[in-house]
Amino acid sequence: MKDNLEKFISQNRPRFDDEDPSPALWDRIESSVPAPARVVRMRPLTYAASIAAACLIVWIVATLVLKPRTLDAEKILSLDKLKPELQRKPQTDTVFVPVLVNPSAIASNNSVVNTPDDNIYAEITRYYDSEIAKRKAKLQSVSLEDENVMSQVQEELAMIDTLNAQTRRELGNGMNVGMVMEQLVQNYRQSIDILDMMLEQVNEEYAQINE
Repeated sequence: MKDNLEKFISQNRPRFDDEDPSPALWDRIESSVPAPARVVRMRPLTYAASIAAACLIVWIVATLVLKPRTLDAEKILSLDKLKPELQRKPQTDTVFVPVLVNPSAIASNNSVVNTPDDNIYAEITRYYDSEIAKRKAKLQSVSLEDENVMSQVQEELAMIDTLNAQTRRELGNGMNVGMVMEQLVQNYRQSIDILDMMLEQVNEEYAQINE
């Protein structure tokens, strides 16, 4: 009988396969099976290159942010070392000259000592005093001793006398000779320039009057 059943099924199989499973069945089976986890694998060289690139970006940003501050700090420090005079008090009408005190240049009895520096000082003052005297004489002649003109001349001469007296004291106290002499010459040249401008102005004014 078993053989007859198998023979019957074999001969009539197409009649048993006339129905297909429902599509929803396959959807339920697919949803019930967990999807395999996605594993991202990075090659060792690519991973190392990514880390190096990130470190480079951080270093560049840090350099751009911190370098200006470092340069400013170094600049301030260099100015403090090279130009300490920038921190001096605001200038006034008085001329300041750097001081190098030489105690040996001061006599024990406070008397004036005749030194080579004094001779140089005397030569400078003698030369420029003569130049100033020439310009004063020209101003007197051209202005016919105009009181206003001569008053301005005397005011300028008084100013140069004050400055020169100060430089003379600084020289006597053993200060830096080169800087004192340079300041002395600058004082004289400034006064001579002012007198020359006054003389030119007076010449123009009196030339117009005579026309």
